[in-house]
Amino acid sequence: NCSNFFHTSCAGVGACVPTGEWFCSECDDAGKINDPLPSPMRKDQHEDFDAAAAASLAELSAVRGRFVALRKQRDRLLSRWRSERETQRRVEACKRKLRRKREEEVCRLREVVLVLQEEVDMSEEDRGWLRQVMDATVTFSPTRLKK
Repeated sequence: NCSNFFHTSCAGVGACVPTGEWFCSECDDAGKINDPLPSPMRKDQHEDFDAAAAASLAELSAVRGRFVALRKQRDRLLSRWRSERETQRRVEACKRKLRRKREEEVCRLREVVLVLQEEVDMSEEDRGWLRQVMDATVTFSPTRLKK
């Protein structure tokens, strides 16, 4: 676990690297000997570390897979939301267009009624009915016109 570098002669161990556990004087003095991290000099802990690293990589891969799946799900939901929003905009545009057409038709109907009142000799009852039509309080009925 030591990050220091030594020449073997400078560390006082001779010409060859010692086998087994060996600690430099700085680590020994600083109390790093009982550090819980695995030492590359301990073969049994090194194998445990490799197994833990492999398990961590497998878990990381699984987490990445879940992340990718969630991102795809998010993208699908955003696409669906955008599509529904666009459909809603189109429906609202159609409603506005129909309202404008209806208002235009009501205006045309009122013009026709005014012309009828001026040109046709009508009874007071028919004039009252035409006023109701102009005020949109009754619905248009072709049978009413025949009378």
